[in-house]
Amino acid sequence: MATTSTSTELSRFMSFLVEQVNDATEPMTVQRVFTQFSQLGAGVHSEDYYVRRFHRKLAPKMARWDNFSIEARVRLMFGLDGKVADDFLRQIRIYGAVQLDENRRICHFTSHDGQVKLESTELTELKQQVKEKIGTDDADSLQITDLRTVFEAFFVGISRKIKSSAPNNSTSTISAKDYLLKFNFILLGLDCSEFRELQQTVERKINEPEIANKVLLISDIHRVVQGLLSFISH
Repeated sequence: MATTSTSTELSRFMSFLVEQVNDATEPMTVQRVFTQFSQLGAGVHSEDYYVRRFHRKLAPKMARWDNFSIEARVRLMFGLDGKVADDFLRQIRIYGAVQLDENRRICHFTSHDGQVKLESTELTELKQQVKEKIGTDDADSLQITDLRTVFEAFFVGISRKIKSSAPNNSTSTISAKDYLLKFNFILLGLDCSEFRELQQTVERKINEPEIANKVLLISDIHRVVQGLLSFISH
């Protein structure tokens, strides 16, 4: 257990943070939380000190704090934008479905029993906008099957543009895996059964061992997007 080898200060710090994010369902104002803890210590250390303390001492070893529930630790990492280490990620997946962003921060989590659901404000707004768009009876609005077709076409187009390495004359690239993770993040956030099969296909692509070293040219991404926009407009 982690607390047997950590200082009293860290244990007190951890307990305070868990209490602060107990009811968090979206990321919090991080600076405010650490400022409050700094004030409890009569300002001996600044809030920036505790920000660093969390990210360097607590977050990397979150899997070891097993005297706190998985739910409490997931809420903590989600609420304070902590970077999730591999050992803690394995623990989280036993308890529920989790999606990390490119910086390994939790952007979506749903417990297997459905009792706990966390997602970023940006994701919530995106879901609402798309659902409003596809849920209308307006003949000019996208229907769910149309949206699925667009996403499938986008994935096929992007997959064909993935390269083993960037050309010597190109500097504008992005990791293919990171880009697919973002795309999968959108599909997961829409929380629609119509996209399940595509989401699984994207996840299989992400999990291919060689994908980690491959890239996408920004110019290729723009061309795929422009092609889709042209298709939709007609």
